[in-house]
Amino acid sequence: MCRPLHVGGDTTTYEIVVSDEKGRRTCTARLTRAIPPAPRGATKG
Repeated sequence: MCRPLHVGGDTTTYEIVVSDEKGRRTCTARLTRAIPPAPRGATKG
């Protein structure tokens, strides 16, 4: 399962949980991603 911990304008951080077949947590990872600024003149969508 992956869930966002922080969603900001410059970075996002996610928690990734891996569980075994009995539902026991076997691994937890955190992923932080930098969000680069959009190029000049770019539009959303």
